[in-house]
Amino acid sequence: VTGLLALTGGVGLLMTSVGAVASGILSDRMRRRKPFIYAAATAFAAGSSVIASATSFTQVFVGSQVILLGAGVFGAVDIALVTDVIPNRETEGAKYMSVFGIAGALPQSVAPLIAPFILAVGGGANYPLLFLSAAGVAVVGGLTVRPIRGVR
Repeated sequence: VTGLLALTGGVGLLMTSVGAVASGILSDRMRRRKPFIYAAATAFAAGSSVIASATSFTQVFVGSQVILLGAGVFGAVDIALVTDVIPNRETEGAKYMSVFGIAGALPQSVAPLIAPFILAVGGGANYPLLFLSAAGVAVVGGLTVRPIRGVR
């Protein structure tokens, strides 16, 4: 198991890095942010769905790599999108970035509180439902950038 975990983490680091660098460069060249956020949400949802239905380590590995690719894309482009729309960035940038930080940390804090209830559905250890729930949250989260004005 240790070797498989190391492999997953090592390849995952590569996937996250490639996603971040490639999407950052492309997003800047295209002057577009939203399509990359949608792509990241799709990658999260697709990877989570693969893991939800996985019957082998290979499927879990592939699903996790797709999620990590999406994480790289999201990590780079989300920060760019936020900095593009900060009002009064010269005088109030830190205030708005603190709100951004809370918005990123809050879901990570709440998820472990909700996960046991999802896992308990149907008698316990309902990991497929947990990962399908994550896929749904990813899609909804990706769509939250739709109403943002001032960025494409």
